[in-house]
Amino acid sequence: MFWGIGVSVHTTAQNVVDIEKLFERNGIEEVGGAYEEMVNTLLQFSMTPLNLNTATFDTLKMLYFLSDSQIDELIAFRKKYGYFMHLSELLWVPGIGKQDIDNISSFVTLGDLSVRKRLEIVQKRLKHEALMKIRTTYPRQEGYQLYTPADFSQKEAYDRKVMNRFRGPNFGTLLKYKLKCGTQWQAGIVLENDPGEAYFTRYQKYGFDFISAYFSLNLPYAINGLIIGDYRIQWGQGLIAWGGF
Repeated sequence: MFWGIGVSVHTTAQNVVDIEKLFERNGIEEVGGAYEEMVNTLLQFSMTPLNLNTATFDTLKMLYFLSDSQIDELIAFRKKYGYFMHLSELLWVPGIGKQDIDNISSFVTLGDLSVRKRLEIVQKRLKHEALMKIRTTYPRQEGYQLYTPADFSQKEAYDRKVMNRFRGPNFGTLLKYKLKCGTQWQAGIVLENDPGEAYFTRYQKYGFDFISAYFSLNLPYAINGLIIGDYRIQWGQGLIAWGGF
């Protein structure tokens, strides 16, 4: 009777082939000793991936698949919006496309981000915008005039004036608020009242005559663009043939 023990051993031969094919797809030819050095460098990164959230310019150059301008944009994006939380967020970096991400995905990591660190990143990416406008009319319109029953000979005329009187102050308001998180998502709300319209009374229970809101989502690799709520579309070409809805 024979007994055997099977052992599975992982070698780097397949990785070398994969890297060589990767070079071939990107037009990198085997020339001199530099080629072997590039393969060995990427082999090392495949075993101990490079952290995109902490790597310096010189270290990112060792990936070989990113140009100097792409690395500059990556570092600038990282400084402005904080660490990357997902590799697909590289698509928001100007000049970096899906092919670039596919080229480096086997050699990079984003590190372990704690919940606290993720919250700090989101907080850094948040941007608030608020706008408030107040408008009024002068001289004051007749609808704001106060009357007493003594001003009319008939009660019906007095009741009609009271019924047609403006219920709110003689100024209108426009409130706009937008919350934006980097390039991932944004949300906004618009509140508007014309002069003479009431605020939060039985005549205007919701406070404003016009209420509009929206939520916009942009997730690379998943959702290219999703808008819920009120939005505006513009289409056309040039300076004249433009339309909106």
